[in-house]
Amino acid sequence: MFIRRSSVMKYIIVLMMVFMAAAAATYPAILSAHDVPDGAAPYEKSKRCSACHPAIYRDWENSMHSKSSLHKDPAHKAMYEVFLSDMKKEGKEGSYHCASCHMPMAENIKKLMDGTDKPNENLWREDEGVGCAFCHRVEAIVEGKGRNMFTINKDGAYVSSNPPEKAPHGVGANPLLASGEICMGCHSHLANQSGIAICSMKEEGTGNCLACHMEKKEGPPSIESNKNDHASHEMGGGHSLPMLRKALSVKAAVNEAAGGKTVDIEIINKTAHSFPSTMPMRMAYV
Repeated sequence: MFIRRSSVMKYIIVLMMVFMAAAAATYPAILSAHDVPDGAAPYEKSKRCSACHPAIYRDWENSMHSKSSLHKDPAHKAMYEVFLSDMKKEGKEGSYHCASCHMPMAENIKKLMDGTDKPNENLWREDEGVGCAFCHRVEAIVEGKGRNMFTINKDGAYVSSNPPEKAPHGVGANPLLASGEICMGCHSHLANQSGIAICSMKEEGTGNCLACHMEKKEGPPSIESNKNDHASHEMGGGHSLPMLRKALSVKAAVNEAAGGKTVDIEIINKTAHSFPSTMPMRMAYV
């Protein structure tokens, strides 16, 4: 796949048109918090996992998942504040429905999503973002047309694609973590209150997310493991320069014509999905 344009500006305009077309795919928006059974074991802080999984914890600590809450992501916070301002102009109280994926462990997640409570940076389960205990306690994904919902286990066992035989806590296997399907809980089927699709990776992507976003890197997965590598939990994306270098091939040539000089730019998308991906607000500048 490649796009050739005679000027940078034309290329940017084409990108904007592509995103506008993507936004035309609409779904009826729904709001739902995750299904956490009554009496379920409480979430643990990710820091606790670092004692046995130091390499993985270091990855996560530097990832955008650890910074997903509006308390740590200034861009996300700015969008939330604009939303609140727009709602106020309409005489309405804005809710924080983004909590479903940006603060999935929040104890008051239902109240955040329906607008009866506001984000509080002093609550660690908000500040933690997408912590270890959330992804590794998912039992299932319930797909909706506007927002997905995760089902969380009750016993607090930590699931993975290949659980160890022995561990100081309960463990279990979940194929969602092997196939990369778990990523689709937040990275697909999302629509805003106007029904505009804001994340549709499952529809536009192919392959296993883990192949590129959780590549193997040096370091054992735990202090008890005999393995020399682990799946990276940095989960790099568009914010990562190494990921961007692998995602695209860019060629440029200057040509002289009667009217002056033009620049021919060829961009080859090497990812298994569109670039930039899934979200109509995302843009790439050459």
